[in-house]
Amino acid sequence: IDIDQSSNLIKNSINNIENKINFIFKKTTIIINPYDVLSLNVSGFKKLSGSQILKDDITYILNDIKKTIKLTEPEKKILHLFNSNFIIDKNEISKIPIGLHGEFYNQDMSFIMVNETFLKNINLVLNICNIDISKIIFKPFAVGIKKILLNKKYKNSIMFDLKRKRVVTSIFVNESMVFTDNLSFGTETIINDVVKVCSLEESCVRDFLKNTEIKDLVDGEKFLEKKYFENNAFRKISIGHLLNIINARIDEIIDLILNKN
Repeated sequence: IDIDQSSNLIKNSINNIENKINFIFKKTTIIINPYDVLSLNVSGFKKLSGSQILKDDITYILNDIKKTIKLTEPEKKILHLFNSNFIIDKNEISKIPIGLHGEFYNQDMSFIMVNETFLKNINLVLNICNIDISKIIFKPFAVGIKKILLNKKYKNSIMFDLKRKRVVTSIFVNESMVFTDNLSFGTETIINDVVKVCSLEESCVRDFLKNTEIKDLVDGEKFLEKKYFENNAFRKISIGHLLNIINARIDEIIDLILNKN
């Protein structure tokens, strides 16, 4: 929002670190998770008529699709490109099939795109700090790939990151991200429900959830302590009642994510 303020904050932080470790930073990798992300799935193809698939064929398909995307989405910039599927004559191949023969070749690709102005602003801020950006990585992709590397059973999966005001949805197929989206609701709706039904201050509800262990939350016989009422008159509110409110909203969120999205 403010280029000067942002660059000054980063510059001061970097200077403090450099002075402590006696090292000058020149490059950085940026990990981002913006609201405005576009996910595109595109198929490219080539008629082979029995000939061999060459590297030039793959390059042509990719460049042709990139050109089309640039024309249809001029304000977006490609952040990541993933190959999710390679098919020769209706047979799936596990990797790029250069050298194989066939009649028809099809390649499925996924593009993760963000607003070009957003990336220009990041570059501008870092340039003011005399830092070059070597790479920009989409955070949900990095988190998902880490999960997959630790356990291959997640190579085909849907992953959700529940944040305060949004839910980030990511779909992976064959270890490639094929879809991502931001849903405009999050865990804040759970807090708001408890505040409304129990007539409590939001800060008190957050404080309660932050300082309560799971085993205590599950104990429905206990009651909310007086300290959580702050400016409200004390009333007997059971932990079980709170848990019912929370669970009802969680069920609704899961239903929205999985069934109504």
